[in-house]
Amino acid sequence: MRSPNRVGRLTVLIVGIGVLFTGLACRLVVVQVLDHEVWLRKARARYTGTETLEGPRGKIVDRNGDLLARNQTVYNLVIDMKQITEVGITSAGIGRKEGLKAAEVRKKYSREQLSDMYRDYLVESLSDPLRFPKWDLAKRLGETRGELILARGIEEDFYRELTSLFSSSRIGGVHLRKGEKRFYPSPYTLSHVIGFVNAEGRGMEGIEKTFDAEMTGAKGERKVERTGSRGEIHAFRGEELPPNPGKNVHLTIDMGLQAEAERVIDKIVAEHQPKRVCTIWMRPSTGEILALANRPHFDLSTREGERANVAVSEIYEPGSTFKVVGAAAVMDSGMVDLNTRIDCETNGVYDDGGIHITDDSPHGWLPFGDVLAKSSNIGMFKAVRQMKPEDFLGYIERFGFGTKTGVLLSGESSGVFHQEDLNITSVPSMSYGYAIGVTPLQMITAVAAIANGGSLMRPMIVKSLSDETGKTVKTFEPEVVRQVIKPQTAVRVRDAMMRVVSPGGTGAKGAVDGFHVAGKTGTARRVSDDGSHYEAGHYIVSFVGFFPAENPELVGLVVVGDPKGNGVKLYGGTIAAPAFAEIGKAAVRTLAMTPTEPTQMAETVAEEKGVVSGR
Repeated sequence: MRSPNRVGRLTVLIVGIGVLFTGLACRLVVVQVLDHEVWLRKARARYTGTETLEGPRGKIVDRNGDLLARNQTVYNLVIDMKQITEVGITSAGIGRKEGLKAAEVRKKYSREQLSDMYRDYLVESLSDPLRFPKWDLAKRLGETRGELILARGIEEDFYRELTSLFSSSRIGGVHLRKGEKRFYPSPYTLSHVIGFVNAEGRGMEGIEKTFDAEMTGAKGERKVERTGSRGEIHAFRGEELPPNPGKNVHLTIDMGLQAEAERVIDKIVAEHQPKRVCTIWMRPSTGEILALANRPHFDLSTREGERANVAVSEIYEPGSTFKVVGAAAVMDSGMVDLNTRIDCETNGVYDDGGIHITDDSPHGWLPFGDVLAKSSNIGMFKAVRQMKPEDFLGYIERFGFGTKTGVLLSGESSGVFHQEDLNITSVPSMSYGYAIGVTPLQMITAVAAIANGGSLMRPMIVKSLSDETGKTVKTFEPEVVRQVIKPQTAVRVRDAMMRVVSPGGTGAKGAVDGFHVAGKTGTARRVSDDGSHYEAGHYIVSFVGFFPAENPELVGLVVVGDPKGNGVKLYGGTIAAPAFAEIGKAAVRTLAMTPTEPTQMAETVAEEKGVVSGR
C-alpha cells in the first residue's frame, strides 16, 4: 500500500505538468493569434488601400454657354520602385520575355538577378512608346527611390495602348493613375481673361486664379483591393465618398464679338506693327464686359507668348481721350456750356506764365462743343483753368482714376495719379491727357459713366456661378460705385462727343452705319521704355466711343501703342477710329442691335427702288 505522502506528491506533479502544458498551449495560441494579426495587417497594407478621388474642376463658359475651359481625364505613368523588385512581378515579366513559367524563372535566377533583369526589361519595353532615351530611363530607374513619375498628361488613346502593352508584356509595378488636365478649346482666344492653371491644377492668372477656390472640386475617396501585381480588383471595391465637382464660371463675354474684336486687332498688327494693341467693349448700363483682347497674347496650352493683360495692367498717358473728363468737369461745375466761346489762339500756340501749349492746327475762337470736336489742347486748358485745381482733381478721382476698378481679374493696376506730385504744369497737362497714367479699363469705365447718365459702374467680367447640374448658385449684379456727374451734364458731353464723329471732327472715321456715334480720339506722345523722355515720332493712338448716342447700348475703346504709319498719319482718328468702326459694325450683327438711323444699305436699296425723294 502506497504512502499517502507519495500519492500526494505524485498528484501534485501530475497537476503541475498539466498546468505547464496548458500554459504552453495557451502561449502558443496567443502567439498564433498575435502572428495572425500581424500578417493580416501586413496583407491589408499590401493589398488594400484608400484611393483619392479628385473633384473635377469647374468649367468656364461665355455668356451664351460656349465652352472656354474644362477638365479632361488624363493619366500619369508611375513606377513603384519597391514593387519592381518583388519576385512575383519580376519573374512574371522575365518569364514572358524568355517564354518560361514564372516558377521556372525563379529556379533559374536569383532574386537580385531578376531585379536587375526586370529593370532592363522595363527600359527595353517603355523607352520607345514613351520616347525616352534608354540611357536616361535606365539612369532614372537606378537613382530613384519610392515612386518615379515617368510621364504626365497621358490621354485616352495612349492610355489604352499602354494598358495593352502592360498586359501583353506582363509588366507590373507600373501604374497609370487617373488625373485631370485643363483643356482650352480655343487656346489663343481670350487668353488674358481666362488665364491658366499650373501642373497641380491651381489657377495662376485670370479667371482661373480669381475663381480658383470656387472652381476647385472637393476630393473624395474609396477603399480598394489589389492583386499581387497591384492591379485593382474591381469586384472588391469598398466604401466610396464621391468627390464634388467645382463650380462653373459664366462670363459676361460674348465670344461672337470677342472673335471679331480679335480679328480686327490682328489686322492692326499686320498693317501697323505696333508694340501693343488693346480693345475693350462694354455695356455702359451694367458695366458688363462683352469683349476684351490684347496683342501680343499667349497660348493657353503652352503658356508661350506675352501674358501681361494690357487692358487692366498697362499704364499709359491717354492724350485727348481724357478731354471728355475735363469737359464733364467744367460743364458739371457750371463753368461753361456747349455754346461758351473759348479763345484757342489764332496761331495755335499758348505761352504764358511758364505754361506752353500748342494745337496741331490753329482754331481761333470756338464754342466749347467744338473744342472737343477739334480736340484743341488750348481750348480745353482754358476751360479747365476756370476751376479750382482741387475741384478738377476731385472729378478725376470720382471718375475712378488712381484706384483699381475692382474687376474680377488678376494683375489690375491703379494707374498713376498722385495729387502730392502736382505742380504748375501738371494740372494744365492733365486737362488734355498728360501727366496722368491710366489703364484702358479705367478709361472705358469713365466714358461708360458719361454714356449711362453719370453713374460709375463696377466693370463686370462674371455673370454667375453654377453647379454641375447647371443650376445657378450665385449671380453677380451690376454695381454702381457712385454718381460722378449729373445726368444733364452727361447728355451735354454726349452732344459734344457726337460732333467728334461728325464730318469735320477728328473721329469721323469712327462712324458706325445706322447709328449716331459719340466718341473721342486720342494721340499722345509715347514715353521711352526707361521713362526718361518722350520718343520723337512715337505715339499711343486711341479712340473711345459709344452708340446709339441717344440711348447708348455699347461702349468701345481701341488703344494702339507705337504703331508704324505705313502711309497713314499717326493719329487716333486715322488708326484707332477705323478699327472701332469695324468692330462696332460687327457688334451690330453679332448682338442683333437695331439701327436707329437710316443705314447706307437701306438708302441704296431705296434708291434702286426709286423711293428716295427726287425720284
